[in-house]
Amino acid sequence: EKNLFQDNNNAGPASGTDIYADQFTSPSMQNVLIQNNKFTNSGFVENNYGIGISNTGVTAFTNLTVQNNAFTNMGRGMYFYNTTGSAVTGNTFTGTSHYGIAFFGNNGTAANATFTVTNNIFNVNGSSGDGVGLFDDTAAAAYSGTLTLSGDSYTTSGTDASIDNESATPVTATSEIFNTVPALSATLAQQFAIA
Repeated sequence: EKNLFQDNNNAGPASGTDIYADQFTSPSMQNVLIQNNKFTNSGFVENNYGIGISNTGVTAFTNLTVQNNAFTNMGRGMYFYNTTGSAVTGNTFTGTSHYGIAFFGNNGTAANATFTVTNNIFNVNGSSGDGVGLFDDTAAAAYSGTLTLSGDSYTTSGTDASIDNESATPVTATSEIFNTVPALSATLAQQFAIA
C-alpha cells in the first residue's frame, strides 16, 4: 500500500513487471490486497507491466483485490491467468498501449472466473491499446462464465479498443461509460472497437 514502483526494468526473471506471481513464486496465493500504489516509469516503456499474475499451475489463485492504483508510462497495466473470486476496482490506467486489464487462457490451465471489475478509468486515448482484453489460448478459455464490467469509464480514439474480446467469453458492459456516453446510449463510434 502507498508504494511507488518506478523504472523497474532491470534484466532478470520477470523483468519489467513491478509485482509478479506465478505457481512457483506462490503455489497457492490467496487473500491479497494491492491498493493505493503508483506504477510508472520516467518515460514510456512498451514492455513494462504493473502487475503480472501468471499462474499456470493446477491450483487457482483466489481472492485478490487490486484497487485504487495508478498505472502510467507502461505498455500493460495488469494481467491474470487462472485466478478466481477476485476484484479490480477504482484503478486508473493512462496510455497503456496494449491493455489496462487482460485475462488470458493457457492450454492445460483452468480459466479465470468470478471477477468483479468496477469503477476503473481507462484513458487509452491514442495509444492503440485496449481498456480490457480477453485472449483465449488455442484450446483454453481466458474466462469461465460471463465477465460483467460495471461503472468503468473509457476514453479512446483512433485504433484504440475499449473492450477487446478475442475469446468465446460473453461480456456484459451495459453500465460502462464510453467517451463520456453511457453504454446504453453510446453508438459503436462512441464506443470505438468492442471486438
